[in-house]
Amino acid sequence: MPLSPRRRWLALVSLWLLLSLAGLAQPSPTPSPRPAEPLPVSEVAFQLEETRSLLVEMKLRLRNSATESQFLREFEPQASEIERHATQALKTLSKNPSLSELRELESDWQGHQADLKGARDRLTALDGQRAAEQADLEEQSRVWSATESARASQVPERLRRDMGELRDSIARVQQQETEARGRLLISLTDLARAQSRVNNILATVRQTRDSKVERVFVRDGVPIWRVDLGSQLHPGLLGELPALVAGDQRELLAFLKENEARLCLHLLGLLLLVAGLRWAQARVAPWAIQEPALAGAVSVFSAPISTALLMTACLTPWIYPRAPVLMKVGLAALTLLPAVLVLRQLLPARFYPFLNALIVLFCLDQSRMVCAAQPVVTRLLFWCELLFACAFLSRAQARYALQARLRSICLVLNGLLLLALVANLLGYRDLSYWLGDGTVHSADLAVFLLAGVEVVSGLTLLTLRLAPLTLLASIRENRLHFRQAIFWSVQILACLAWLILTLDALAILWPVSDGLHALLERRVVLGSLSFRLGGLLGALVVLWIAGKVSRFSKSVLELDVYPHLQLAPGVDYTITTLVRYLILLVGLLFALAAVGVDTTKLTIVAGALSVGIGFGLQNIVNNFVSGLILLCERPVKVGDTIQVDQQIGVLKQVGLRAAVLRTGEGSDVIVPNGDLLSTQVTNWTLSDPLRRLNLDIGVSYQSQPRQVLDLLLATARQSPDVLENPEPSVLFVGLGESSLNFRVQVWIQHSQAYATVQSDLLMRLYEALQAANIDIPFPTRTIMVERKKG
Repeated sequence: MPLSPRRRWLALVSLWLLLSLAGLAQPSPTPSPRPAEPLPVSEVAFQLEETRSLLVEMKLRLRNSATESQFLREFEPQASEIERHATQALKTLSKNPSLSELRELESDWQGHQADLKGARDRLTALDGQRAAEQADLEEQSRVWSATESARASQVPERLRRDMGELRDSIARVQQQETEARGRLLISLTDLARAQSRVNNILATVRQTRDSKVERVFVRDGVPIWRVDLGSQLHPGLLGELPALVAGDQRELLAFLKENEARLCLHLLGLLLLVAGLRWAQARVAPWAIQEPALAGAVSVFSAPISTALLMTACLTPWIYPRAPVLMKVGLAALTLLPAVLVLRQLLPARFYPFLNALIVLFCLDQSRMVCAAQPVVTRLLFWCELLFACAFLSRAQARYALQARLRSICLVLNGLLLLALVANLLGYRDLSYWLGDGTVHSADLAVFLLAGVEVVSGLTLLTLRLAPLTLLASIRENRLHFRQAIFWSVQILACLAWLILTLDALAILWPVSDGLHALLERRVVLGSLSFRLGGLLGALVVLWIAGKVSRFSKSVLELDVYPHLQLAPGVDYTITTLVRYLILLVGLLFALAAVGVDTTKLTIVAGALSVGIGFGLQNIVNNFVSGLILLCERPVKVGDTIQVDQQIGVLKQVGLRAAVLRTGEGSDVIVPNGDLLSTQVTNWTLSDPLRRLNLDIGVSYQSQPRQVLDLLLATARQSPDVLENPEPSVLFVGLGESSLNFRVQVWIQHSQAYATVQSDLLMRLYEALQAANIDIPFPTRTIMVERKKG
């Protein structure tokens, strides 16, 4: 039965769909690499040499791959060290560690994690290089195979033999590359296994820490009076302690052997610091005699060994990462003991008991760290430590005459330690360790940072009095200001460091930092402006720094730059003002960037500002632009004597909007900058500082004119204020109603004493005329009074 056209089309469409589905069900074949094009005959010889050079370079890299070998040599002990530390960490985690111990564990394993990440990045880069070289060799092999097949009859026998040898060399290098990459892949596998181990340990430490923080107010032990000391302190316990200490000693010796180079560098740096401080001690001793206020800073150099130990102690966490227990105890001693010795040079004698008490607490705390494997011994030592601290603080408040602030600090510390002591007695071990360790560590940090501030103060004193800083006049003239600014900055940084490290010791740094970060990231919306609180704080800091830098630039330019340059009068003021404006403008731009102000918003503000200028701000903008013109063109400059309307004075300042004119009467006249350009201004000192003085004098008709001329000229020349060049002159200017009129013209240096010079010269001329019996007439008037009769 024949199919209708409609059914025929349906059958064709159905068949096409079935074939399409069948094609989708079959896996698509892997595309084969595009066959390589054979090289032209004319390039075979040239490419042979190029490929040989490439193979030589690859062989040299494979033969001298010091980076891979060195990394593999370094990674093997690192992996074994990770396993050893993992065993110790698991042992520590199984014995209910305190929050401070967990914090140190987390810090150590974060260091392992960072090291392995760096190693992985290096291995990945090497593997990528090997993969790229393998791809190049594969391409070269295919190209030369195609060339040898296609050009066999077109090239000489020698080239065919060279091509065959080249293919064999490529195959050998490929084999070497494959083996080298295999070693890298094995190392990557081992590295991934080590990373997994580190991540698991770190996750366990963090989980334990978070669990302890959540359960810090939960009783996790029995009261101390219920502890069965007979079963806990069994006879074998004391025998275990020497074995534990011996194990720590072996670990310390192994660590020192592995870090011999770092230990030698540390000792060398310490010796150099001691030598430098001894040299400085002889230099700074006379300064304390000259300036008694520096006695505290100078006394830092009287204990050079302690100061050097304190300075190097700041770098020990980076010099000796992941140090064993005994090493940490020794480094802690190198931190606290020198700090105490330095402070004994600075503090009054009544504070010595506090320093001694800190040393006792330090010894108990470090003994507790060594015995961390024995929880009962650790708890008893911690109880003794808290009892001693509370007893000492109670006695100190009653015995020593302390200031109100120090008494309040002792009261707070005593309250926290008493709370930790009670918590330990009642069985709240985590709460006790959290409060007690945090309080003791906070006090240790305060002592260390206080000593560090004094050391920095002493070094700052020495630095500001040595070359090359002493060669700068701006430093010499403002040494006290610089020293106070540096001391203030160091104290602020020390307080911030104490706060951060105390929060870290209490294991609440991350929650506090997260909350602070969330607060700073909060956006504030004011109309069409939206900015972050952190950006606003950053903008304020930037503007403050810009203001300080602009003021400092003025001091540097005036004291260190301008004295070495030959500048015209007023140019220095122009440069200083423009530099300050430029620094403030850059600071404003950075502040806007810190706030996060959108440029579109600035466009809107600029548009609104232009409308405001058109209506009411044009006078302000006119004065601002006029001020810039005055600074650049300098028709009048600072120090010039000018006359504006009826006001005569010295120009003291050209500001953004107005200039300040100091008159001879002692008043300051504020003149808008626009008036100095738009009105007539007389500048008495624009081209030179000279000024001509004209004095008119009349004598009687009985006098001889030539005699008077000579007398007046000789008298004018005798005045010390009259310049010889231009010469003074005397003119006979006319026959008056009752006198012969003369004019004395002299040149003087223009100054504020202009009126005084004029008065002195008039006095000299009058005395000279009197001595020569030359009369100065005055007009006489005869007044006739007519009386009317009647």
